[in-house]
Amino acid sequence: MKQGHLFAGIACMIVLILLVQCATAGFIERSVVPAGNSTYRVILKIPEGTVAGITETLPTEMVGCEVSLPPGQYKIDGNTVTLVIIDEREASYLVT
Repeated sequence: MKQGHLFAGIACMIVLILLVQCATAGFIERSVVPAGNSTYRVILKIPEGTVAGITETLPTEMVGCEVSLPPGQYKIDGNTVTLVIIDEREASYLVT
């Protein structure tokens, strides 16, 4: 196994255990799907009617991009992805 693939696998596991900070009574399901060479799509399934702010802190070497939310409802700052959820059922972003 190549070192890059091993690192990407470990990074995905870290992404899976990150805490979701939000003001909601429901649970947010997170899944990570391979999307290419050392690129993964993080998919968040969100309960109906949720209004929340979610901050995902990625490992230092990882970067978030291509968020599925409308402009103005997310911010990417280095390895931090901040999402504003307003009645969305699903949100996703790429991690490289």
